[in-house]
Amino acid sequence: ADFSGAQFREKADFLQTNFTGRAYFCYAHFTGGADFRHADFTGGAYFSDASFSKRALFSRLEKVGSAQASSGIEIDLRNAIIEPLDALSFRDTDLTRCRFLGTDLCKTAFVNVAWPRILSNKWPKIICKKWPKLVSRFGVYDEIDAEEKGESDQYPHIEQLYRQLKQNYEDRRDYERASDFHYGEKEMRRKNPDSWGLWILLSLY
Repeated sequence: ADFSGAQFREKADFLQTNFTGRAYFCYAHFTGGADFRHADFTGGAYFSDASFSKRALFSRLEKVGSAQASSGIEIDLRNAIIEPLDALSFRDTDLTRCRFLGTDLCKTAFVNVAWPRILSNKWPKIICKKWPKLVSRFGVYDEIDAEEKGESDQYPHIEQLYRQLKQNYEDRRDYERASDFHYGEKEMRRKNPDSWGLWILLSLY
């Protein structure tokens, strides 16, 4: 399904819609809001450079045949324009394969969402395998994607993304999750330092 560049002047209602292939909404304009609750994006959902002017709700995005509410589907929300900043909401959604690079998430609502776990490379593999939760933190898929592709030039942008998410969760008094994003912010800065002194300081931190 290709809605690239479409202009939805009224509310776009995709409640319980089943997309059996890839769904493209790149450069689409949602001026009247959008409802994607219980939508099935079996081939992934692509909203890069889309704009949201009223409330857009994503909730329980599932794959066909999935027994769980969370499915880890590929969602691309890079460089999306959100005006006002609180127009976007995610509820009960798996964001383990969602990319947000270039999108301002300072006011986006995240309720009971699943972020990907990122293993630390500072520990032996046997420890990472046996106690993954003890040596990992919650992060964003953009970091995993940049690591796999060797795109170190993306680290400053991912740092900014972590900073926005940290502020978002601090404003909502979720300090435990905010600490994970704070760590991610410092880790991106450590991998792209301005000086050796800063690298040593952040490594010790």
